[in-house]
Amino acid sequence: MIYNMKQNNFNALGGINLKLDDIKSVIEFGQLGKGKIVLHSSSKDDTTDRLSKVLNASILDDSVPPTSVQSFLEARPSLTTVVITNHGKKLKNRYYNNILDDGENLDFNRYTICLFIIEIFVYHVLEMIVTGESAPQSADLPIPLEDLVTEMLYCYIQSAKCTRFHAASTSGAKLINQILPLYVGVHRALNAATTLTGQLLALLTGEKLSDMNETTCHKNRLTWMGGYNFTEICINSTVNYSTAVSPAFIINSKAGDNARR
Repeated sequence: MIYNMKQNNFNALGGINLKLDDIKSVIEFGQLGKGKIVLHSSSKDDTTDRLSKVLNASILDDSVPPTSVQSFLEARPSLTTVVITNHGKKLKNRYYNNILDDGENLDFNRYTICLFIIEIFVYHVLEMIVTGESAPQSADLPIPLEDLVTEMLYCYIQSAKCTRFHAASTSGAKLINQILPLYVGVHRALNAATTLTGQLLALLTGEKLSDMNETTCHKNRLTWMGGYNFTEICINSTVNYSTAVSPAFIINSKAGDNARR
């Protein structure tokens, strides 16, 4: 992603190239669960101050753990980055990000409540920063946020054969009754969890076009989904996938092409 941004080649929203300079700050969720919230920040600004206040969280300056935001910091050291966790300098979850990091070891029900509380506060802060307006309350949304978090977590750590993934899949899609591997896919073998995550994001954030049938939807290069209760719906969204290819392969390929000329 960072390499593509530097090359002015990261197609983001509606065909617009997203540049690294367009990013004000990066927020990442790390290990979360029971315990006091800690913000691992590269620098303090209005975003970190607001998050610290609403989450009643302490801030550890210059303590960003080895997460995805490190790539952004390497490219732009002055960029504000925040990793939200429930630990200080040491992880508390001994299974973090491995095969045993599952519903049983996470204590699924308690984990859902913790995530919901954190998510709703962060959501309100970001909505205010981006739009200048207060976020809508849960009652104004199609489904209470706590229920939404619970249903999505079930899909990822209990079984992919779930309500949310069914609604976000193509009509008639077969989903397996097991946990999907969450490791990143390779260029020629897409990870099912990645595809379903993108489709779910499109369903939750996209525009629902109820006047379009399946044929019209595909003609307009939009996304046709099964929808809730198998109602089927056409979705117009700005969700975009990018190929996770190491710059090393791209650079080596270009070098090889130049050498053959």
